[in-house]
This record gives sequence, C-alpha cells and structure tokens, in this order.
Amino acid sequence: MKYFPLGKAAEFELLAAHFREALENDDEKAWQEAGDALRERLGKPLAAALDGTTTLYLSPDGALATITWGLLPDSPSARSGQAGFLIERLPIVSVGGGAWMVMAS
Repeated sequence: MKYFPLGKAAEFELLAAHFREALENDDEKAWQEAGDALRERLGKPLAAALDGTTTLYLSPDGALATITWGLLPDSPSARSGQAGFLIERLPIVSVGGGAWMVMAS
C-alpha cells in the first residue's frame, strides 16, 4: 500500500467541477481537457501510485471525492498513441477512510 499526499484540497475544486460538468454535459472534448488538467495536476503522485499497481484503492476527500476516478483519461498508450480511461488500465476501488484501506490491504 502506498500513501501519496496531493496537496491542498482547494486546489482541486475548480478542476473537479470542470470534469464533472463535462461528464454531465456529455462533452467529449471538454471531458478530455478537464481530465487531462486533473491528471496533470495529480502528476507524479498518481504516476507513482500506478507504477506496478494491480488495483488502485482510493480514499479521496473534498473535491476529489466527487469525481469518477475511472473516467479520468489515462496516459496515451505507447502502442496506440491514444488515451483511454483509467479504469481500462486497472480496477479502482474507492473506500471511505483509513480503516477501510487497512482492511483492503
């Protein structure tokens, strides 16, 4: 199990709102842009968490608890050059808090 702090929750408020809005409006271009912005902001901590991971367990709070993590665009594949969904790479499990993380591991 890896713990990775992401910074202040307030930094994600607008990014998460744009991502949710794009999904609600079924706007693929806006979804890609908003998802890419979120993925870029999550950057190295998320990349480190995904390295060698077979299942991603999350306990997000604040704005990050309001997004559908599996629908974040994944990095473009080296084979296809196209981005897919993060959920296509690995299972994602959202848990309620630290105690659930311990039980999940």
